[in-house]
Amino acid sequence: MADNEAYRGNSRREGDEFKDRILSELQRIHNDVRNVDAKLDLLQNTEISNIKVELGMLKIKSGFWGLAGGALGIFLLLLGKRLGL
Repeated sequence: MADNEAYRGNSRREGDEFKDRILSELQRIHNDVRNVDAKLDLLQNTEISNIKVELGMLKIKSGFWGLAGGALGIFLLLLGKRLGL
């Protein structure tokens, strides 16, 4: 009977140790997931900033090409009138 009680006590201690290891591992995984989330947020914000910069550059380029195309049209129109075409 004493052996049975000793086994139960030992089994409880092992169960508590196992529970503590599981909780510790779950906490570690939770911390890792939080770190990954933080890195993803930073990466996403950086990518959004880069996209905004590239979009601004495209707007400037398209404005320039629109201006150049319009100026070319006006130039050709004036040249045609001058040459009597």
